Amino acid sequence: MKVQMKNKKLLSFLTLTAIVSQALAYPVYAQTNNNYHSTKKREVVSEDTLPSNGLMGYYFTDEHFKDLELMAPIKDGNLKFEEKKVDKLLDKDVSDVKSIRWTGRIIPSMDGEYTLSTDREDILMQIDAKGDVANTIKAKMEKGKEYKIRIELQDNNLGTIDNLSSPKLYWESNGNKTIIPEENLFLRDYSKIEKNDPFIPNNNFFDPNLMSDWEDEDLDTDNDNIPDAYERNGYTIKDLIAVKWEDSFAEQGYKKYVSNYLEPNTAGDPYTDYEKASGTFDKAISKEARDPLVAAYPVVGVGMEKLILSTNEHASSDVGKTVSRATTNSKTDANTVGVSVTAGYQNGFTGSVTANYSHTTDNSTAVQDSNGESWNTGLQISKSESAYINANVRYYNTGTAPMYKVTPTTNLVLDGDTLSTIKAQENQIGNNLSPNDTYPKKGVSPLALNTMDQFSSRLIPLNYEQMKKLDSGKQIKLETTQVSGNFGTKNSQGQIVTEGNSWSDYISQVDSISASFILDIGNETYERRVAAKDSYEPEDKTPELTIGQAIEKAFGATQKDGLLYFNGTPIDESCVELVFDNYTADTIKERLKSLDDKKIYNVKLERGMNILIKTPTYFTNFDDYNNYPSEWSNINTINKEGLRGAANKLNGQTKITIPMSKLKPYKRYVFSGYSKDPSVSNSISVNIKAKEDKTDYLVPEKNYTKFSYEFETTGKDSSDIEITLNGSGAIFLDNLSITELNSTPEVLKEPEIKVPTDQEIIDAHKTYYADFEWNMSTGQSYFKGYYFKPTDTNKDVLNYINKYHVYATLEDSTGNGVYKDIGTREKEMRNYGGDENQPKTNYINFKTYDTDLANVLTYKPMKIYAVTPDNREVLVYEYHK
Repeated sequence: MKVQMKNKKLLSFLTLTAIVSQALAYPVYAQTNNNYHSTKKREVVSEDTLPSNGLMGYYFTDEHFKDLELMAPIKDGNLKFEEKKVDKLLDKDVSDVKSIRWTGRIIPSMDGEYTLSTDREDILMQIDAKGDVANTIKAKMEKGKEYKIRIELQDNNLGTIDNLSSPKLYWESNGNKTIIPEENLFLRDYSKIEKNDPFIPNNNFFDPNLMSDWEDEDLDTDNDNIPDAYERNGYTIKDLIAVKWEDSFAEQGYKKYVSNYLEPNTAGDPYTDYEKASGTFDKAISKEARDPLVAAYPVVGVGMEKLILSTNEHASSDVGKTVSRATTNSKTDANTVGVSVTAGYQNGFTGSVTANYSHTTDNSTAVQDSNGESWNTGLQISKSESAYINANVRYYNTGTAPMYKVTPTTNLVLDGDTLSTIKAQENQIGNNLSPNDTYPKKGVSPLALNTMDQFSSRLIPLNYEQMKKLDSGKQIKLETTQVSGNFGTKNSQGQIVTEGNSWSDYISQVDSISASFILDIGNETYERRVAAKDSYEPEDKTPELTIGQAIEKAFGATQKDGLLYFNGTPIDESCVELVFDNYTADTIKERLKSLDDKKIYNVKLERGMNILIKTPTYFTNFDDYNNYPSEWSNINTINKEGLRGAANKLNGQTKITIPMSKLKPYKRYVFSGYSKDPSVSNSISVNIKAKEDKTDYLVPEKNYTKFSYEFETTGKDSSDIEITLNGSGAIFLDNLSITELNSTPEVLKEPEIKVPTDQEIIDAHKTYYADFEWNMSTGQSYFKGYYFKPTDTNKDVLNYINKYHVYATLEDSTGNGVYKDIGTREKEMRNYGGDENQPKTNYINFKTYDTDLANVLTYKPMKIYAVTPDNREVLVYEYHK
């Protein structure tokens, strides 16, 4: 016959979980007498901060250590709790205590051979859950090392809680026997789960096999301090005690939790299900991650807020031109840039699909406030020159958990080409990065991402063609390919410890058992991971959720009139734009086929799903929510025909004009809404005047279906946006929204190029400087190259020329040399005359020409032709002798 647990609703043995954090207020627990009042609830009093020192005592009303009456901290080896904390919790009819268990740790102050004993002969104890179980134990102990101790007493005549005889715990070393003092006794570390030493033993020292046949509410298979039945059916943390869920708790503001009863860390993160549900972990972790199904998980990326390009190739020098521009960045642009917006949707699928789904570790950057001027206009570099990048960046965390010692590795990507891969150096490591925060914090200057090596000596180059891509509107993307850092745990003193706690040990585990959600609300972006059941593994006991339930948990969303809200913003399915990768979209479409209520939020969550939720910039439901900057014309809401309440009954035309100042320039937007026509006999014309003037026609169905039309904005001074809908009959419109998708290219103006005449080209090359080298043994001189002197009047012409065609006399065995065509090559840009104090100018490097390694002789025939971009050749130098 199975042993039954009294008053299972109270989960008496789970009161242990009240002491997981040494920094929390400790609730002394007392179980009420069931015969006294059948509906009376357990009472909890929070009076003191839980000390880290002492033992924890468990007092049972049966001799088998089963029916827990009281759990209370013990200060020292006197093994006696403070009665004043307990008196107010106990009923008048107090039960007798028949068994007691004390657990904790001993940490000696010096090395020695210790004998542990009590003043009773009917007590049994054990050290470190191994070795002898005895009344007296001898053990060799080291200073500062911890030793777990478990002590048990079984006696039918111990008395009642309010009149209890308590034993004393001694230790003896070198002939000195004393009660073990408070400074050497510590509570157990409940954040560490040990299979061989569970917090809730399934035996006792007196009857080792008695409890081997417990029921589910007595079993704690994963040893996380929460019984299997509660993890399956629901529980909450009430007054820091885990209790079986009752619907009445919701009215009091408590949250219902479920978790995997076979895994102590359901979401795969470093924290046990109890630590999360009770909040007894790093306080910097987001409150959403208190739900065991929501991973405590950092998502760290690198975002640029300013892009600086310079012609200066030396980091320590101020010589050269510099152009600096502020940037805007988006963590979701990569997901929406490939999204194709469709006018209508079928079978309940109202989302969009992208083949380029990425997470918020990737960041797309667009230049703002360029005034239309190209980078080359500001820098004035030629085709053979390079500019050098200085990206001013901050690290950000869109996840739920902090990361300590943040060290990202970042790819700097332009139009699919990786310009540089940069690992944060010692002076770029972030001390700590909390959720929804940045490093450095806003208000402090950003980090400079401008060198390619650990010695900060190699700047990041950007050649002429790459700079032209920037001018054509291509975005620079920062991809955080990996990031190393630590998580925090609490030690016995309640301090956060990070050393040795690497997130890399957990990130892949979390990813493999979860689905990903990104919520983009415009000014902030959040990424969450929610544990999902493996539908192909029957032994996976992860609780099943719908997509809607997972969103509610992931972002702490609240329900109001059947709609989900996040911080007052509607995020229900009919109010947002949803973007999926191909796998997620295909899975959802397939699952929708078997649903009666065909809504995406009703589909079961599955591992590997990737879902982006973008809230609208402007939205109205024609009821209680409207944030449009201007009013829709000709509104009729005297009806109850909406998705939730009223709708706009279209009678003729409804129109809105949105000032360009209320939208962002060079952005792609989608205008969406829901329409229905009970008669199925009318159509709507939709006209949008933006970058283009477009008109389309929509045929509403009998029930509400979604429609979407995209448009683009141009410059900030462009015309206002107009949206007009025309229709007749009984057509209803609801949930009209405008949502920002992604940036569009802003093509920057190229500088106007003046084509010089042949004579101007000749004049620009009149002053030159020959670059010689000498053979010291023969006294023979050779040409290395030619510099052409730049002046205020000829520099534009020299910039115009990018190639030179050369005929030269090469050294041969006769000593007279051979005159030949040595080819055409790109110019190089060097400081005139090789002097670093002189400006850069065109340089012909003969070493790069077709000389077959022969030297170019001086005072021998030579011709140099300047080659124009249209391949005209102009003779600019000639020597005949």
